[in-house]
Amino acid sequence: MKDSSTPHRPTISRRPGRPVKPGSKRSNPEYRPWSGLLRGQYVRDADLVLKQTDDPRDMSDLITELLGNWVSERRNKKQSSSAEPVSLGLIGEAI
Repeated sequence: MKDSSTPHRPTISRRPGRPVKPGSKRSNPEYRPWSGLLRGQYVRDADLVLKQTDDPRDMSDLITELLGNWVSERRNKKQSSSAEPVSLGLIGEAI
């Protein structure tokens, strides 16, 4: 006879994933998975260029670099637009 005090939990079967390689981006806490939609032609073209030029980057590296550059440009624009004029110590002059 079954013990009725223990509730029945359905068994969830999971497919085993690939083991995480040491030193991989997936095991690096500075990286996180992200999903987005990109135009297929851009992905195909970028992948082809990366392969044809023997570029050591993969698509993840390329997207990370492009996003990093975009963020840096925006931050620099924001900082330069909000900067106060710098005084040269001359009366009435500022840069």
